[in-house]
Amino acid sequence: MKILSINIRGLKKEGKVAWARELISKTNPVITVLQETMCRKVSDRWIENILGSNSVRYAVKSSIGWSGGLVTIWDSNVFMFTQALEGKFFLAIRGSLVGYDSEIVTVNIYGPHNDEKKKRFWCSLGDLLQMTNVEGFFAEILTRFGPKPVRIFDSWLDEDVAENIIIEAWNKPVKSRQMDTIFRLKLKNVKDSLKSWSKQSFGKIDEELSKLRDESLYWENKAEARILDDQERSFECSKISEIDAGSLEKPFSEEEVWGAIKNYSATKAPGPDGFNFNFYKSFWWLIKDDLMKALHCYYKIIAKILSIRLKGVIEKVIGWEQSAYVKGWSILDSILIANELVEDVRKRKVKCCIFKADIEKAFDSVNWKFLMDT
Repeated sequence: MKILSINIRGLKKEGKVAWARELISKTNPVITVLQETMCRKVSDRWIENILGSNSVRYAVKSSIGWSGGLVTIWDSNVFMFTQALEGKFFLAIRGSLVGYDSEIVTVNIYGPHNDEKKKRFWCSLGDLLQMTNVEGFFAEILTRFGPKPVRIFDSWLDEDVAENIIIEAWNKPVKSRQMDTIFRLKLKNVKDSLKSWSKQSFGKIDEELSKLRDESLYWENKAEARILDDQERSFECSKISEIDAGSLEKPFSEEEVWGAIKNYSATKAPGPDGFNFNFYKSFWWLIKDDLMKALHCYYKIIAKILSIRLKGVIEKVIGWEQSAYVKGWSILDSILIANELVEDVRKRKVKCCIFKADIEKAFDSVNWKFLMDT
């Protein structure tokens, strides 16, 4: 019995029905299952156009908006339908071939991709237990969500012995005449051999990672509880001069406001009143006096003025080690340096520990009371 599965990606898109009909006529399946129909409703006319016969029957699971949608189609002259079951991610039909007593259950699936949703999907598929006699198979799936997949790490391939292990595993004889099956079995042999070699060479990686996470948490908690010594308490950051500080705090001038407005795109707006900066630029001569008096209501203009002021002094308080937020410096510089460092360590095959550090809750250092009062 032939079953044809098609991810049609939009049943009502131009040319899809004709394409599906041609494919079905060539393969002549008993049952055809379609995924991603993207249809909330499917009419008899659409189904008859696909199979070109008025003896076809079908079951439908509607799409959610433009997502998903399943259709299972069969020829009633060949397949005797008895029952259908719809779940969140599947559509199942039950029946038998004409002239045969054996029962057939066909499950049309368009499942989720993340692990948590996959588990919920298999649980919903358990509804099939009420209508099939394959309880053992589904019970096994529900109680054991399958073996944890083995990942092939690039670091394994850098080991000299890995090449010999892969060659030996690939050349092991496999029992199949199908070329695609032969290829999959060879990959499985390689995966099993690398997994066994990894466990012997590096131990159980998951357990080692768990130990490292626990150790990291230990040192993090210890650092949080440690009291700063006198030298650390007396650490001083770079400061700007009183003259620079005064330039940041002085009243806003008309020239600064005009400079901020010119810096904005004409299509942007300083407020929700519908007037964009193109209006402000065009009628600056008319509105400037009144705007200066009401400037405290236009935070976008104020923010732009402050950012322009900061540009003049920020280089004096940011160290050379930081590669961003200063004109002419690029955050990509650090990425390129880190990449070159990792590549150099890898080529020389030396042991190295590299970690990325960030400051937790950096905004806690902002004086929010000052900002709110201002």
